[in-house]
Amino acid sequence: MSRRKTPSNAGSLFGSPSLAPMQGALRCSLVLTASMSMLASANADEFSMAESWLNQIIRTPLPIAEIATDRELIGGILVGELSIVLEQTPMANVASALGGIVHRSGEAGEAMEWLCLTDQATTLWFYSDGEMGQGLVTAMAIVAGDSDADMAGCGSVEHLATATWGVPMIGETGQSVRKLLGLADVNDNGSFGYESVTPSPIGGTFVKQQDLAYAQDTSGVIIAVAIMQVTSD
Repeated sequence: MSRRKTPSNAGSLFGSPSLAPMQGALRCSLVLTASMSMLASANADEFSMAESWLNQIIRTPLPIAEIATDRELIGGILVGELSIVLEQTPMANVASALGGIVHRSGEAGEAMEWLCLTDQATTLWFYSDGEMGQGLVTAMAIVAGDSDADMAGCGSVEHLATATWGVPMIGETGQSVRKLLGLADVNDNGSFGYESVTPSPIGGTFVKQQDLAYAQDTSGVIIAVAIMQVTSD
């Protein structure tokens, strides 16, 4: 995953309220609804996606424990009844299935698209990175609380659904995640991550790189998870 210089306020979201540990490493509950009510759309126009936790994680170097494996790091992604495949599912399909608005910002290599849903306790982000994203979901994040939600044009939601990504989610402890996935170093902001590189179905010299990033609070509880994927040769 291509990452750029560290924003000056990287890690400012890590003070979000912690959640009680959840049962099961592979599930996280969040709220979705058929009747979406949008926060003020003007807020999204003024919001700099570059300041969000997800964008910081995508463009900021993390302590990465590279996983040498011939299998993908990230399992099946399911939100409600919507199955998502990174680099294949259009952002427009997410909006159609779950509600919300796809927002756009920046030009060329700085371009990005995002859609977010929040119940105030939890915020779910979908993201397409730059021109290479081509309007397809290339990254996702789930964040406990999330102070960016009010400014990002997130859709407010009411009815409970389940998000399953095939990885440990928020509410788990950082210690249990690192025991399961590997003893990745934790940086000063409480972030740590993993990376895998596997052959791409495209064939030839193409490879699929997947990144999995976590943030934990001061008590060691996971408060944010991000998944990213890029295919290159």
